[in-house]
Amino acid sequence: MNFLRTPISRNQEDSNDTFKRPHIPITKESAANASRSLNIPHVRFQDTSAVPIQAGCTTLKGGGYRKKVSLKPGHSALDWHALVTKKRSKGLVTRVDKLLGEDVKTLEQLNSPHSLTQLKNGVPPYLIKPPLRINAEILRKHNTQEDCWSVINGRVYSMTDYFDFHPGGVDILFKHCAGRDGTAAFNKYHRWVSVDKLLEISLVGIWIN
Repeated sequence: MNFLRTPISRNQEDSNDTFKRPHIPITKESAANASRSLNIPHVRFQDTSAVPIQAGCTTLKGGGYRKKVSLKPGHSALDWHALVTKKRSKGLVTRVDKLLGEDVKTLEQLNSPHSLTQLKNGVPPYLIKPPLRINAEILRKHNTQEDCWSVINGRVYSMTDYFDFHPGGVDILFKHCAGRDGTAAFNKYHRWVSVDKLLEISLVGIWIN
């Protein structure tokens, strides 16, 4: 079936053109001017990919709700990252002098001469290769808040400098970690946290059971 198309006059075409959206080219300069005219602030985002991950809270009571602990000012995850960056050259391990003093004989029995030479030359424990080997006899001597070592997933960490940054507070961390294996408690509350990254420069060595 054929349909006849009614011819459109030139005047009708011109009138239809008036309803067409005009094309306005957008340049970088015009976009910048528009942004300034609207007073849109320029927002810069911080790259937090290198910031160690902290758990939001660690303490769960019987009812399953979270017990929040207020941290001291200046003890956020970003503050911990800043401290780690500042102390990277020396590490964050308390009472290394004990290893070279009262524990030196035990240490010599467990470790290679190469590892001990690095320790005596002031190499931070977390950088010693092969890592220092720590047993229960040495570990249990580091059981105070001023000098607290703990085992987590087969590695020995110095916990003292991290106490005030712990989202669950000092008490629960000290209770489960001081001079002992804290792996069970860590996996109960923090199994999603990378302890190797969080406590990287607090590493003392590997655990020998």
